[in-house]
Amino acid sequence: MAHSAVEGIQADVAVGVFLVLSGIAIMVIGDRTYALACFGVGLLFLARALTRAWFYNR
Repeated sequence: MAHSAVEGIQADVAVGVFLVLSGIAIMVIGDRTYALACFGVGLLFLARALTRAWFYNR
């Protein structure tokens, strides 16, 4: 069980970082709406990973 919890946290961090970086790249291209959506969802994934890590270490 613990091993899959760590893998879930790692997956959330990976998806979150990918989406945040994608949002930044899209913003450079110039499409602000999609960039903010991508950036926001990435931050949600990172917040979820932080919450899961906090509960895992508790």
